Amino acid sequence: HDLDRLFEKSGLLASLNVRCLMSHLACADEADHPLNQQQLSVFSSCASKIKAIFPDVICSLANSSGVFLGADFHFDLARPGSALYGVNPAPRDANPMQAVVSLVLPVMQVRTISKAESVGYGASFRARRQSRIAVVFGGYADGLLRALGNKGFGFCRGQRVPIVGRVSMDSLAFDVTDLDFLPDTVELLNDIQGVDALAASANTIAYEVLTSLGVRYKRHYVSVSAER
Repeated sequence: HDLDRLFEKSGLLASLNVRCLMSHLACADEADHPLNQQQLSVFSSCASKIKAIFPDVICSLANSSGVFLGADFHFDLARPGSALYGVNPAPRDANPMQAVVSLVLPVMQVRTISKAESVGYGASFRARRQSRIAVVFGGYADGLLRALGNKGFGFCRGQRVPIVGRVSMDSLAFDVTDLDFLPDTVELLNDIQGVDALAASANTIAYEVLTSLGVRYKRHYVSVSAER
């Protein structure tokens, strides 16, 4: 009703230079959420009225997940954001996006510890066997979430290695006992473990993983093919 009253004052609107009409979907990552159709209905009504006054106005509703809700949500301009970084825009289905972010952490040392010895603050991890522990550069000061402690995983040449102990400010540790080589790096984000999987280990969302990555990382930018 407030919208209708606004358009009754079309003379006031005509004095403006409206270039873009934009809204944002609240539940687009849940394809069957009723709010999606409700927002679409309201936005469509608003768009038709605005275009009657400003024929060249650009209308935009779909975010990354909204793009996958169907053509009705596309309008003139879509705004894919997180999906461009490999975040799954349709979490209930297989991720159609290509992973474009990798995170490789250098190993500072590898130590052998005895059974029952602990690793990290609070001694939250105790070895059940003689173990080799790789300590890497990178911690919560670099945006590696503390919730990954004793839960998350990294990869060394495609082999999964668990995080052991708490995530410290500038370092974290991995159990590399089962590797038949001494690693010089550990991959935390790669083609095997994307941002959604790492986020799941920390009980959060991929947005937090990506936006938390700090300024101390050395960044490399490379061109990627549009084809998988």
